[in-house]
Amino acid sequence: MPVSHSSAPHAGGSSHDGAGPAAAATHHPHHLKYGAITTSGFAPGELQAHEHEHLDEPARRRLLRDRTSELIDAEARRIHSQRRYLFRKPRPLQYFRGTTLVRDDSERASGRLELFFDLTFVGIIAVLAEEVIAEPTGSSLVRYLITYTTAFYVWTFMREIFNAFYKDDLSQRMLVLTVMAALVVFGNNATLVNLPYTESPARAAAVGAYLIAEGAIFFTCFMYSFHVKAYRLQLRASCLGWVITAALYIGAIFVSTRAAIAMSVVAIFIEWAVWCTVYSPWFKRKMKLAYSSGLNIEHEVERFNDFITLVMGEFLYSVFKGSPAGLGMHLSTLRAVLAVAVAFCFQLFYMQGASSKAFVHPIRHSVRTVIPWFTLHLPIVSALTLCGDSMADLTKEQFVPQAIRWITCGTYAIGMLGMWALAMLEQETDMPGELWVRKNLRLLPRLAAGFVAIFLPLTPQGGEPEHGEEGPVHLVRLLRRAVEEGAGSAGEASPEGAASGFTAASLDSTRLLAVLAGMSLLVLLWEMISSLDGPNAPHESAHEGLLAAIDTGHTSTHVLQTPAWRGFPTIAEPGCATVDRSHQRSHGDDEVVCEWHRTVSGPAEGQDTPRKPTPGHAV
Repeated sequence: MPVSHSSAPHAGGSSHDGAGPAAAATHHPHHLKYGAITTSGFAPGELQAHEHEHLDEPARRRLLRDRTSELIDAEARRIHSQRRYLFRKPRPLQYFRGTTLVRDDSERASGRLELFFDLTFVGIIAVLAEEVIAEPTGSSLVRYLITYTTAFYVWTFMREIFNAFYKDDLSQRMLVLTVMAALVVFGNNATLVNLPYTESPARAAAVGAYLIAEGAIFFTCFMYSFHVKAYRLQLRASCLGWVITAALYIGAIFVSTRAAIAMSVVAIFIEWAVWCTVYSPWFKRKMKLAYSSGLNIEHEVERFNDFITLVMGEFLYSVFKGSPAGLGMHLSTLRAVLAVAVAFCFQLFYMQGASSKAFVHPIRHSVRTVIPWFTLHLPIVSALTLCGDSMADLTKEQFVPQAIRWITCGTYAIGMLGMWALAMLEQETDMPGELWVRKNLRLLPRLAAGFVAIFLPLTPQGGEPEHGEEGPVHLVRLLRRAVEEGAGSAGEASPEGAASGFTAASLDSTRLLAVLAGMSLLVLLWEMISSLDGPNAPHESAHEGLLAAIDTGHTSTHVLQTPAWRGFPTIAEPGCATVDRSHQRSHGDDEVVCEWHRTVSGPAEGQDTPRKPTPGHAV
């Protein structure tokens, strides 16, 4: 997890393909989506004088030996890259050589094995969240937070292995299978870890499975440290930290529940602190690392996108499992649709970030943004998982226990505030006025919606519903009643509403979901509108040759330039309502078509100015 990315040039950088030792200038690859940094290929270039002239003879020999070893490894990487073996030598996919990021010039996407591994967490997070909703108590919530966090740590450590050392050989596939098998045992026992060891073996089984999963990961890291120089010290420091936390987890098996919670929390904090420390710029400077870990940023961001999508999938699955909306069209159907709208908005909030055109991603920016960016994902995903399961209960029943309402609104607020914080970590690089509204005001509704949601459970739910009334007629009647009550005074209820226990200030499940979905959709709509082009957005138009070739009265000329600023942003692209009237089949006179194409495309170099097409010819 590199957080210090320098753009200073590195003398002697090599070509990005790593095919040979010839030196080439370092470059800024276009595939890095969140800003350019100085990069180099795996093969180091020729040693420059300023790199060794200040060194004594033993240090110079060590430097030459290290660079020769790196050159040999780069050439071996190239030679064996297209061959197939059961076991492959562990090699880093990227690392830092000084301040230069060493990697190839290709973009990495999530592998199929990684996506399959993610599916394990679909079942785990579903089971953990369902237990909290079935028994909404403080102890259940504490159990959920601890077990969810530990499961998320396993995913995090596997994500780092895939990011840095993905080779997909037999040993790595066996690692994935081992971790998945351990997670199955963990997920089946995690819901009863609050029971003492003397009453149930669940805690011992869950802790043992967790330690097997992490033990397999850190044993693999320890073995990789003998092959991968750039990661050696950081991998071994991580393994040492795991030994300490493993002792705490083992001790938590045999103590009381309160003591087990305390020991688990301490172990969780140590794991997080060690991970943040050993991959930080401070650790690299303190240890004087000439070679250190690197991060494939686009792959890392995509992996988090995958996990957020997985959580949103669990959110949607909760409104299908057991058919909480029932059969036919009635009020539960409306509540299910409202829950889907909330999930839809959260997915887009994460995807679009701050809606900036150009920005520096928090991973790229500095240590002050990268650690919060990684850390914020845990409360966000754990909250949204619980929010989705609680909304399933709201979908089933018009009136639910007060604890379920607090869970729904509290987790919604955490998710919304977390999405606001993630977006605020982005460093916007758009010019002032390029977008209609600046970032702080664009994101302010997220903050407001989060705080409003916190206080929604304070409102009463109202009385009991009329029994025996279902179907579209009942749905229309309740919606009409809600409109009539909303039109009345805030402190008075309609006679019909008072008879059934409803007041204008009451929020049953339908109204609560309507408020949450309405706030989410309004926030999303505001961000889409406020991020439209502003007065200083760059102007674009077609080249003069094309404009001159088209008749002045042609109806499509306005689509060839961006609209001028008129005090408010343009909502629709010019010409978006114009239908395409051109022919799909070939024309009879191909020479005329080619002449017209040459005319509107502009004159080629060394040719005369194009002439307009002959009137009367169809184009």
